[in-house]
Amino acid sequence: MEEQTGAAARNAPSDVWDALCGATFATSDREKLRSIMNLVGFGSSRDPDTGQRRAKRATAVMRFLDPQEWGTVDWRTISMMRYYERNARDMVKAVEEARTTRKGDIASLFDVINEDGAVETVEAYRSLRDPDSPRTVDVELGFYGASFLAWPRPS
Repeated sequence: MEEQTGAAARNAPSDVWDALCGATFATSDREKLRSIMNLVGFGSSRDPDTGQRRAKRATAVMRFLDPQEWGTVDWRTISMMRYYERNARDMVKAVEEARTTRKGDIASLFDVINEDGAVETVEAYRSLRDPDSPRTVDVELGFYGASFLAWPRPS
């Protein structure tokens, strides 16, 4: 984890401030993400195989800034959301089906999630919000938690 997040320390404080202000005042989800993705360690570099920029960490920043409208996007949440939809929104069946897929296979399928995929996923989270718990982050956390029922961490 230190190796993954250590790159973030290479950003100048003024660049971090500019990115946060840009994300706060941007008018579209894509602009908000791209503002954060300009930072080293949050999507500034392109994946050598796909040529795309990873938006996963940028969604985590947006989740911190605005949990009402944002949730983190990663392989666990995307895959569980897809199983959930495919199983007529039955989480028990979704987890059962997810268990039939190897964790490594599903993780590699969603290794690179660019800003388009991230925005699409966040919009899907928003569409699943409950009026009694309208925060987007709560939808994301539900999928994230369910993913550990399907693919537990090694003890």
